[in-house]
Amino acid sequence: MPLSAQAFEIFAPTLSPGGLIPEEYTCEGMDRSPPIGWKDLPEGTGSLVLVMEDLDAPQGAFVHWIIYGMLPSQPALEKGVVQIPSLEGYVRQGPNDFNRIGYNGPCPPKGDAPHHYRLRLLALDFELKSPPKVDWPGIQRAMAGGVIGEATLEVRFGR
Repeated sequence: MPLSAQAFEIFAPTLSPGGLIPEEYTCEGMDRSPPIGWKDLPEGTGSLVLVMEDLDAPQGAFVHWIIYGMLPSQPALEKGVVQIPSLEGYVRQGPNDFNRIGYNGPCPPKGDAPHHYRLRLLALDFELKSPPKVDWPGIQRAMAGGVIGEATLEVRFGR
């Protein structure tokens, strides 16, 4: 997070910080996205970007979900966001590291210690209007220099 970026809050009613993610949101369950909300956005927020990564994947952070272009007037994402590239307004989803659009939940190898998953919500000082299907590196380039705040929530899952 840039030195001048402001902290704000991300929360998920069904997830406890540092706790185990319920099976419903994993490959062992329905594999649908959890409800996620935010509050106290930095002044001047033009749009939001959310990325979910497995921090313990052998090849480095593994992206499970990238959704971008959310406006600050949108207070939350509901459970089970549809896995399509274009949602309402300029909200878009990109390919995750499974090479699928939208959310794919935690699914670490059986027998591994529980993996740590980080939901990272970034506030931008401009309205991000990238096309659908932009991957995480592309979104990082598009938002370069525009991050004014960041909130994180970490959870765990093992099988």
